[in-house]
Amino acid sequence: MKHPNSTDRKPNKKRNTWPRVRAVTHKNGTAAWLVDARIAGKGERFFYPTATEADTKADALRIARKNTGSESVTIPAKLREDAVDAERQLASVGATLADAVAYYLAHAKPAGGERTVHQTVTEFLAAKRNAGRKENYLSVQGYVLGNVFGGEFGERKIHEITAPEIDAWMTGKPWAMRTRLNYFQDIRNLFGFAVRRGYRPTNPVGQIEKPTVTETSPGVLTIAQTSALLNVCGEGAAEMLPAVAIGLFAGLRTEELDGLDWRHVDLRENNIHV
Repeated sequence: MKHPNSTDRKPNKKRNTWPRVRAVTHKNGTAAWLVDARIAGKGERFFYPTATEADTKADALRIARKNTGSESVTIPAKLREDAVDAERQLASVGATLADAVAYYLAHAKPAGGERTVHQTVTEFLAAKRNAGRKENYLSVQGYVLGNVFGGEFGERKIHEITAPEIDAWMTGKPWAMRTRLNYFQDIRNLFGFAVRRGYRPTNPVGQIEKPTVTETSPGVLTIAQTSALLNVCGEGAAEMLPAVAIGLFAGLRTEELDGLDWRHVDLRENNIHV
């Protein structure tokens, strides 16, 4: 039985070369000519009502393969169209398809895996503890990062948080500038840790304007003022006298005095263990 379009078939020695051209019948009984442009299972197949149209398409594919190589002819037409359109859009901002792929992989699929802020804070504190940081430092970081920052962003994936979000959140808080600066530095350290672990490509806090704190010069007491202060502290039960005396003559800061008790003071060795 002849193919319905056999009268259209013309002698063509190339039909048995790539891409192969042959007569086929669809399941619904419709006859057609198939141009099989697949290479190693990749590529497309094209159907035409006549052998002439099929041979024309096959010749065009052979020319394209000769000019650009076998890889180009195995790319589906839709993919080629999408690639051309994407390249056009990226060109308007001076970027390439390779730039877009690299950016997507870095931001959408972090190399170290995905972590929420809470998970990152837990790892951050564990790393600092293993590095020998003091419990007071860990306690402060746990509060700032886990409660303050984590209270707002805790369940968010850390690679999805942007600089404008952090900036707007900090700006909207009624914090003193010193508090804002302290939190700024703590949050920057957390994101720096996330970058080192591969949980995000960059540190967003680096894009935020650092808060400025105008420091006042420390006050200096005269001998007479120091003597008067000690005399006042020595009155009654004199509970303030040890702390004031150590602060004056040993140079300990307020936060260091807060964590001090008599176990840390060795009068025999004349040492204070801070």
